[in-house]
Amino acid sequence: MALQLLTSRFSDHAASGFSELHGGEEESSSLTGILRKEMDNELFEIIDHLDDGIFFIDLLDQVVIINKRAVQMLGLRRTINPGEKLSLNEIFNTSRMAVEDLLNRVRLSEKKSFKETVVIGHRSLIYELEVKDVMTKDSVRMGRLCIIRDISKSWLELHRKSEFLSMVAHELLNPMTPMKEGLSLVLEKSVGPLNEVQEQCLHVVYDEVNRLSRLVNDLLDINRIDSGKLRIHRQLIDVEKLIGEVAAVTENKASEKNIDLITHFQPNLFDMYADPDRIRQVLLNLIDNAVKYSPNDTHVAVSVVGRPGGIEIAVRDQGFGIRKADIKKLFDRFVQLDYPEHIQNRRKGSGLGLSIVKEIVKLHHGKIKVQSEFGKGSVFTVFLPKRKKARKNET
Repeated sequence: MALQLLTSRFSDHAASGFSELHGGEEESSSLTGILRKEMDNELFEIIDHLDDGIFFIDLLDQVVIINKRAVQMLGLRRTINPGEKLSLNEIFNTSRMAVEDLLNRVRLSEKKSFKETVVIGHRSLIYELEVKDVMTKDSVRMGRLCIIRDISKSWLELHRKSEFLSMVAHELLNPMTPMKEGLSLVLEKSVGPLNEVQEQCLHVVYDEVNRLSRLVNDLLDINRIDSGKLRIHRQLIDVEKLIGEVAAVTENKASEKNIDLITHFQPNLFDMYADPDRIRQVLLNLIDNAVKYSPNDTHVAVSVVGRPGGIEIAVRDQGFGIRKADIKKLFDRFVQLDYPEHIQNRRKGSGLGLSIVKEIVKLHHGKIKVQSEFGKGSVFTVFLPKRKKARKNET
């Protein structure tokens, strides 16, 4: 928001003065002078005393405006006089710190606006860099307005929290694996017979261990998302086969409620280049939810069709539906709706599944949407764009 407001002010004030530059350093003033001439001193005073570093570069990579905080954050060895122009190379040569990566992102990025995290040195400083092109009213690019924020403290706290949560989660997962294996052996009666009451009690314990395991895995995924460590590993996958495998996993839950699982695939559907484990996680969550929140003696339909540029997977149920006002909340973390039909299933979930689904779909550069009418069921639709190869940050 701050960047948009500043960009707007720069555009409004500089546009009228931009025409005064006729290509000459000999002109009465440079872009800096024009900006200072057109803009009120009060705005410059505000900019100069902001906690964030702010600088403006023209089309020749000349820094024509820079506030005191930016001088400090960029580690410049000397003060910059009002009206003095400084190239990005001169800033690099004048700086006491390794700011070359930060400056190159400003100079070389082809995006009109972006926000990135930049590490200075060996994680000694973490800056958030926000950049936006400044345009005249006639859509002529004038330069770039840049804001840098020191987020070292908050980043370090988040990093420590992430490491702690990861350690605790793994410590919880480690004993669950032998517990589940042991319970499976007992329930299969491999180690001796069980009476009906014993078997019933052990099934409850087994279900609870599985529930805790899912919860811990969800927390690990949320932790990876927050720390930027959740990666996807693309490979060619047969969507029809993958959905068949997921449907088989949920078949028992569906049969307990006499719910039919119906699948429909468009003929000659092309294979998808995606992360099979993560897409399986998305499908399992959506189909499992559809079964969980549907009444007995209904059906859940999964359909896959080709669309321009990708495929569309829809999971349709005849469940209790979702009120329009609640649809927006579905993908928030720990959200569990207070409908009577949902409350009885609340202990079976963490309220994290759909938020993780949304992040996985986003990492595939796809989209997810919900259509629902209260009392008449819901449709969750996932669009995954067709891709031929993985990007560097996905492998």
